[in-house]
Amino acid sequence: MLHNIELRGLMSHVRGVIIGQFTKYKHPDGGFTDMNDMFHEYLQHYDIPVCYDFPVGHSHLRNFPLPVGHRATLVVSSEGTTLSF
Repeated sequence: MLHNIELRGLMSHVRGVIIGQFTKYKHPDGGFTDMNDMFHEYLQHYDIPVCYDFPVGHSHLRNFPLPVGHRATLVVSSEGTTLSF
């Protein structure tokens, strides 16, 4: 999906990325060790905050809802991540 956004020239509109948790990733030979490594490789060229392992998605551990269409502020630092609406 991110590649499609990039191909369409829309990455300049992306202000931050929230990546959930992946529990069943199996890396192929010569591939990335995990999904976070893959996303990091792809997103490192953009000057945007990226949050990894956010408790959203299809994980059975914790799955918080994310409202769609709300203005939000994402702050990612070495101390942690804050998402506020």
